[in-house]
Amino acid sequence: MPTSYRPNFYVPSKSNTRHYYPLAPLPGFIREDEKAELYQIPEVIQVSEHEFIEQCVLQDWRNDMLLAQYVVTLSLFSAANTGFFRKSGGNCAKVYNKSHQKRGAFPPGWGYKGELRTERVYDGFKILSLLEFYIKHFEKQLCVPHTGSQDQRFRDAMIEVHGQPEINHRCDGCVRYMDHVNGQVKEVFVVVCDGVTLGRAACGVPKCEEELENRRDFFCQKHASLKKECRIVGCSNPVRPGYRTCQIPRHVEAEEKVRRVDGQAAFVLKRRYETWTHSGESQEGGSEDQVGEEIDTASPEFRRAVGGVGVHGEAGVREDDPEGAIHGLFFRRMTHNEQAIIAPCGVFIARRTFNHHEAFSLVAQFFYETFVGRRVPNHFVYDTNCILSKYVRNESRPELKEFFKNVGLAVDVFHFNCKHKETDEYCNLNCNPYAFPELMARDEDNKLQWYFNTSIAEQKNAWIGGYMPMCREMSAVFYEFFLNIMIMLHNEDTVAKLEADGKNPSHW
Repeated sequence: MPTSYRPNFYVPSKSNTRHYYPLAPLPGFIREDEKAELYQIPEVIQVSEHEFIEQCVLQDWRNDMLLAQYVVTLSLFSAANTGFFRKSGGNCAKVYNKSHQKRGAFPPGWGYKGELRTERVYDGFKILSLLEFYIKHFEKQLCVPHTGSQDQRFRDAMIEVHGQPEINHRCDGCVRYMDHVNGQVKEVFVVVCDGVTLGRAACGVPKCEEELENRRDFFCQKHASLKKECRIVGCSNPVRPGYRTCQIPRHVEAEEKVRRVDGQAAFVLKRRYETWTHSGESQEGGSEDQVGEEIDTASPEFRRAVGGVGVHGEAGVREDDPEGAIHGLFFRRMTHNEQAIIAPCGVFIARRTFNHHEAFSLVAQFFYETFVGRRVPNHFVYDTNCILSKYVRNESRPELKEFFKNVGLAVDVFHFNCKHKETDEYCNLNCNPYAFPELMARDEDNKLQWYFNTSIAEQKNAWIGGYMPMCREMSAVFYEFFLNIMIMLHNEDTVAKLEADGKNPSHW
């Protein structure tokens, strides 16, 4: 007997808004013990007009994205690299289609052939994650526009999902309890900060924060007129038809050098291989042919290959060129890195996308905005704290200077040993982790050991870095939403393990 499925939302009369089940009750009209039953998410979720997916299948796909990984070993000439990448929605769709090749149950006259498309996997990801988040953290009903395109329907709802519920996390793995001189117990709370490169397309104008209308665009709508201007920095002449530079010979030569490099150098092939490991999938609208736009144009290898033609507006002059190096924007600009503040126990406290560079002033502001009005950590471990500490001590804004006054700014053990000079007096006196006794403890053999895992950020960045190939073609909104959800789920697993290990996870 055929099964009938109905939408898991309703649209009130004379309304243009979808109200998703489960419903959120009015305050005071339901007991706490009744919430679990009322807040159950439907077993079947509608992801498009004619496509319904079981919740358990969506959960499996999302868990695959969270936990599954595969190893890619790439050898180009004498170079060999191994990467660990996460399973993407595109690969989830491929596995499903491969496992269900015999789809004869669909009548021949149907326009729908039963092949799962990548964007439906991500539509299901959005709806399931939003339903869970709205019920668990907002305790309200998910409401979205009923009309419009599917890729824009959940945009505003995804924007609301920002930050991490574990921002006030504490446990015995990140807080140390020490006897104080006055007989009281001193709590030592430590966090670690580090960045990892993922990257999504961004406006080519330096420091512009506007969102791109299309992921293929070079510029946002505010700066769209620049598409008609020469891409060489400082030149506003109109471009030649079909090219990105004007008629000036040096500018023409610069673009030709870039075009010749595209597709030839080994590092270009490596970047394409890494980027297209997920078959060039676009998570919000099918496959997009982006070949030729994924070169790592910020790398020294690229600059050497194009003979001094700079990109993205970097400053610099070739020593062998009396006229100086030419700089231009020939490829899409990608965001610079993801900065994460992580507790030594492995819980992500906060994450932020740094669009243009990892400036120590931005890191200081990130730390301030994360913990202002909250429990401020006793120690903020960062790999270039020797520079950051000078900055905050000489900061003109009194609120920022005062905020860092009682925060220890040590460099993590690994970077201090490997990346900081022994002759740097300031660094050795102010940022040596050994200078902070509360960061160390004696083991059962009475040997000094580090009490906190200050290398945790490096370890967690290896995990989040596996999302690089699938994230590069996401829109700004979905990029933020996807990473927030993945980190949130990762935190849930970490907290569960901390609980099982007797670390007493809780919140400040």
